[in-house]
Amino acid sequence: MAIAFSRSLRALNNDRFRPSLIVLSITLVLLAAWVTWFVFGSVPIYETSNTFSVAANGWLSVTFPADALARIEPNQKVSVQIQNDKTSTTYTGIVYQVAPTAGKQSGTAQVLLDSNQLLPQNLKGQVRVEIDKLSPLNYALRAVQQASPAP
Repeated sequence: MAIAFSRSLRALNNDRFRPSLIVLSITLVLLAAWVTWFVFGSVPIYETSNTFSVAANGWLSVTFPADALARIEPNQKVSVQIQNDKTSTTYTGIVYQVAPTAGKQSGTAQVLLDSNQLLPQNLKGQVRVEIDKLSPLNYALRAVQQASPAP
C-alpha cells in the first residue's frame, strides 16, 4: 500500500517554475543578441604608425612597414591621435596617396586631414588607418587560420 506524502505532493503542485522560466528566457534573448552581433556585427581592422611628420601644406606624411603599406589604399579613413603633455586630440581624415619605396622595408602614405587647422611640427602621437571591417566571426576564423600550422 502506497503512503502519500501530503507535504511533498502539495509542494510539487504549488511550484510553478516561473522564476526559472523567466531567467531562462532572458538568458536565451541575450544569447541570441550576442550570436547575431558575432555573425553580423562589424569590427574595424587598423594599421597603425607612430612615425609621421607634418608637410608644408599641412598634410601628414606617415611611414608604414612595407607589409602594412600593401593593405593601405587611397580614400581609406584615418584617425590621428596627437598627444601633448596633458591632453590628447583626435583628428580624422583620409589617405590621399600611397608611395611605396622601392627596395626598402617601408613606405609613406600621405594623409589629408578633415580639419582646416594646420598642425605644428614635431608632434607625437599615433596614426590609425582603417583597412577593413570584419564580423567578429570572420575575425576569429582569421585568427584561428593564422595560428594553425600550415600543412
